[in-house]
Amino acid sequence: MHKGLQVVVVTMYVATFLLVTGITVLAVRGVFADNLPQVSIDSPADHSQFHEGDRIAVESTSTDPNGITQVRLSVDGALVRTDSSLSPQQSFKVFQTWQATAGNHTISVQAIDKDNNQSDPVLISVSVAPTSVTCTNDSAFIADVMPKNGSILAPGQSFDQVWRVQNNGTCAWGGGYQIGFTGGSRLGAPAVIDVPVTLSGLNADLRVMMKAPAQPGEYTGHWRLHSPGGAVFGTDLEVTIQVRAQRAGSCSGNPVISSFNADPMTIIAGQSSTLTWGLVSNADFASVDPGIGGVATPGSRSVSPPATTIYTLTARCGSQTTTAQVMITVLP
Repeated sequence: MHKGLQVVVVTMYVATFLLVTGITVLAVRGVFADNLPQVSIDSPADHSQFHEGDRIAVESTSTDPNGITQVRLSVDGALVRTDSSLSPQQSFKVFQTWQATAGNHTISVQAIDKDNNQSDPVLISVSVAPTSVTCTNDSAFIADVMPKNGSILAPGQSFDQVWRVQNNGTCAWGGGYQIGFTGGSRLGAPAVIDVPVTLSGLNADLRVMMKAPAQPGEYTGHWRLHSPGGAVFGTDLEVTIQVRAQRAGSCSGNPVISSFNADPMTIIAGQSSTLTWGLVSNADFASVDPGIGGVATPGSRSVSPPATTIYTLTARCGSQTTTAQVMITVLP
């Protein structure tokens, strides 16, 4: 055969082979493309709306003649979870959940068959509204821990006013929460005092250092709780004391205290003990501190100190004083 003719024949043969091969490759690819797994998202609907914290259930159905082995759920391109079938299934329905966060999101589902062919991702969009969490402030009066309303104090006597209140709102009391004076006699106290951290439903002892006025009479002050924003809330807290002047010339020399005891002398925090004092003679005034103030003798008072406390009974006759002390130990 002529050499030139051979070249032409070979060239035509190669061209024909490449053309056939190319067509064959394209055909194979077309077959694969037509047989990729198919996915549909049954719920939720595209452009659905949710709230932050909702658990969104994504229901999807995947099909493939070769059998579905896995279904993948992604949110904003990040894989959230993968669910596998126990054996390849030509139709595989699955529920997959995701806890919603605020914002607009794209949810996608992709299926994989037993030959590791992957479907095109099927996409939907959802919007998630932020959840605004609010709480309420409130309080309830429980008791006057010390002194009791109407206690008798000497002129100028210092004392701790302690109210026991319950946080019966839903907000926890913490930084910025205060008890503030609202009217009446302030009795030498600061205008505002920070309150201890108190969770909803728990009790707190609110302590304010005060001082009886120099002039005899009855004095009443009012206090309320304040939120960090300055809003007043809760029950009115009242303190009432009676200030009595010493009676000149009713005694002479040193007063006499017959007894001063506590029972029990050791308690667990939250329990009570009873202070008892006998007759105080040759005195024009008697008081028990801290927190009780002027007392008649003989007498008694139930106390519940938050920590180990030394109580002092003081008897006065003019400038002369006699004291007796008892310590109540408080265990945690």
